[in-house]
Amino acid sequence: MQTNISVDLGGTNVRCALVDENGTILSIVKGSSNPEKGAQAIVDKIESLIKQLDNYEQANAIGIVVPGLIDQEKGIITAANNLPKLIDYPLKKQLEQDLGKPVILANDVKAAAYGEAISGAGKEHAIVYYISISTGIGGAAVIDQKLLSGFHGFAGEVGNVIVDPHYEAIGIMNAGAAEALGSGTAIIRIGKEKLGQQIEHAGNVFDLAKQNQKEAQEIVEQMTDHLSTLLSTIALVIDPSIIILGGGVMKGKDVFLEALDQKFHAKIFDAMRDIRIEEAQLEEPGIVGAAMLAQQSVSH
Repeated sequence: MQTNISVDLGGTNVRCALVDENGTILSIVKGSSNPEKGAQAIVDKIESLIKQLDNYEQANAIGIVVPGLIDQEKGIITAANNLPKLIDYPLKKQLEQDLGKPVILANDVKAAAYGEAISGAGKEHAIVYYISISTGIGGAAVIDQKLLSGFHGFAGEVGNVIVDPHYEAIGIMNAGAAEALGSGTAIIRIGKEKLGQQIEHAGNVFDLAKQNQKEAQEIVEQMTDHLSTLLSTIALVIDPSIIILGGGVMKGKDVFLEALDQKFHAKIFDAMRDIRIEEAQLEEPGIVGAAMLAQQSVSH
């Protein structure tokens, strides 16, 4: 049985897992990442956790996922709000030197996309698009089991796609960007504006919508308008056979998914209406995807 190691590195915790060639997680360990202690301390923590995994020595390669931007060629993190001391640090080179195994770095959403495409909802499909609707919105295409990264590594950063040019700019995103109108953060912001400070998370808005609260229903209606525009734009560019939706906002799918599906299919060509929209299947798509990317890196 072939195995690979996954490292899910965040600003609070780091998790390391041993994953087999089918995407099954065999074991997993967790610790605090403590990014304030600096790059070497993070490396030490990663290596310590990896060595706690049974038979880690037999693993082929290591895949590391982070919530940030990656320069694959250099093997460095170029932007990560929660891991500032790792930016431009030679993480790939250091871990390869210390552990004697090939290392690949990947963005967390892209790794999740790959996991779902290879071992999850997209495993029977040649052209898969994955969207994470969470604090922000991100995505990635997997075509013939290969992750599309793009020239700058930004392929799939669809949160900045403009879905309403008349809406104001929020943060660094374009005015009317999908992330500013359809993410969990956006739903909370708009919910507080229209419903008051009792809105603490997107689920509050969805719960009120289920109770037929008019303003909450309007927020959900606008959300599905904007997200269906985003998904139809992706479909017209990539023409996938399946679009997989993941991320925390999907906990409210019973409130919005049917309407989103209908609006999406109304915005594409009739001949494309067999494109399926499905929820992500894997409990740990990022960890599985990191292992699958690591496996791919050593098999080519």
